[in-house]
Amino acid sequence: MCFNCFEDLTTAIEAYQEASHLRIVVVKSVKGVSRHYKCGSHIECDFQARFGPRYPDKLSNDCWN
Repeated sequence: MCFNCFEDLTTAIEAYQEASHLRIVVVKSVKGVSRHYKCGSHIECDFQARFGPRYPDKLSNDCWN
């Protein structure tokens, strides 16, 4: 899944949290550049998600089509 801006990402995370009743929290943020999220609902949960710039020459996925 790709997002064109952090506002779109925030909307998707809020919808996920409402549907799942799980909390995803920002651990680290570089304003407008990247964000690192972790699970806020479970103690010692290994879930992590990182979002940042796209590098089409290094990655191959549906976002580039």
